[in-house]
Amino acid sequence: MPTWRNKEKNYMQLHQDSHHLTVITIVIRVIIVISLVEFAVMLLFSTIQLQLDPISEAFLDAGLLSTFTAPFIYFWIILPFIKDRDKAEESIRYLALHDPLTGLANRRLLEEHLDHSINLCIRKRTHAALLLIDLDGFKPINDEYGHEAGDIILQDVAKCLQSVLRKVDIAARLGGDEFIVLINQISPDEDKAKESALNLAEKLRSRISHPVEFRGNSLSVGASIGLRIIKPKDKNIEALIREADSAMYSAKKAGRAQVIVFKP
Repeated sequence: MPTWRNKEKNYMQLHQDSHHLTVITIVIRVIIVISLVEFAVMLLFSTIQLQLDPISEAFLDAGLLSTFTAPFIYFWIILPFIKDRDKAEESIRYLALHDPLTGLANRRLLEEHLDHSINLCIRKRTHAALLLIDLDGFKPINDEYGHEAGDIILQDVAKCLQSVLRKVDIAARLGGDEFIVLINQISPDEDKAKESALNLAEKLRSRISHPVEFRGNSLSVGASIGLRIIKPKDKNIEALIREADSAMYSAKKAGRAQVIVFKP
């Protein structure tokens, strides 16, 4: 299985080749359209046998050529080019906001959602939660079985997160074996919000611990999770992430494979 670096390199190469072929295709199509229309105009002139001086005939030829080539160029060349450009821009934006290995959001996209979530908590007087997840036992697997095994573990963790979360929630990969989950719009009651977030965190921790098969080996990791409840008064994105990270390190120190709630 290719690593994310190879995937990114292959995508960029494909994008460059695709752009080069598109330019060639446009040139060829323009030549085909102009040639066919000009041939049709010349055929028309020879059939009708117009008695025109060379200048008038040249103006008429240019007028007919521009009139009949315009629709073909628009629908066969310009419109497809615009659609391809829009798709390319969409792909570039996706790559800029997502982790190439797991397909999860990256930190930039997470912060956009977190900012929206904070404003929602303030406006609706409700609570959200941030879960910072660090994998236990990931490095030994990476060292013993190689980066390919590590990539499979990370992709499996991403699938676990996506399978448990709701559509309004978001999972992101911060880098390495660190993930973060934003749980939106839980409850106006802080205790109920904390209980729901803890239940979800435990469910995620359990799912992540399921073994993954790799070349006849059963590989498994654990998860230490730091939980930070987002309250209507919270506004600082960096502080929320830092405090969730602090709770995660508390979980590591307490023996790993558990969920710790941040306490100021």
